[in-house]
Amino acid sequence: MFIDNLKLIEDLVCEIQRMKDNNDTQLPWLDKLLWNIIEKEKSILAQELHDTILQEQLHLARELDVLASSPIINKEKVLDIREQLLNASKDLREYCENLSPPLLDTFGLQMALKKLLQKVKIRADFLLNTQIERVQFHDVTLHLVVYRLVQELLNNAIKHAEATEVSLRLQATNRGFILQYDDNGVGCNIEDLMQSSASMGINGIRERVRAFNGDITITSSHNEGMHIFIQIQEDVESYD
Repeated sequence: MFIDNLKLIEDLVCEIQRMKDNNDTQLPWLDKLLWNIIEKEKSILAQELHDTILQEQLHLARELDVLASSPIINKEKVLDIREQLLNASKDLREYCENLSPPLLDTFGLQMALKKLLQKVKIRADFLLNTQIERVQFHDVTLHLVVYRLVQELLNNAIKHAEATEVSLRLQATNRGFILQYDDNGVGCNIEDLMQSSASMGINGIRERVRAFNGDITITSSHNEGMHIFIQIQEDVESYD
């Protein structure tokens, strides 16, 4: 059902894109709706994986504990299989968290970002400097938007930047936020970037910003790093 829903969404996005190209019109409300639908489907998938595959693997690990106590079975081999299952469970749990960050709903954006940044600092081979202000919105969806933007910016840095230093600043504004990213990596020509595989991450960031009527500026050149400035203002007319 999840795959079927994604296929329907993909077909709908293609049809809407065709309409927009023909009519040269912008439909930010529709972009926002589709983005919300996709995020909801990700959340459903995360819960399904947690309740089925993850629980099954933990059960198998307990069963192997019992089998390992039998003198007939190669205990070393069984324990090795058990370790593999637990490692797979750990990876699967992390995958679920990436799809639907659990701390975001439970403890809020600040705690979710703190855990995300801790993970990045362990994985990354660059020095990460951060300045994260507390932001609050009427539209709780924007908390997830901020989280995803930070996540995508840092994933892009890990995969493509080849930087030794990366800085990230989240600044609260009146009814909105500013997110500024800078690195001292290899940089690129923006036109060339759009033709490379790295453009998928950048385009994903652009689409998220555009869906919420935000502004994004990307500047870069070879061996001069990359600098991204994002500003989103919350539409609060419905709350006034």
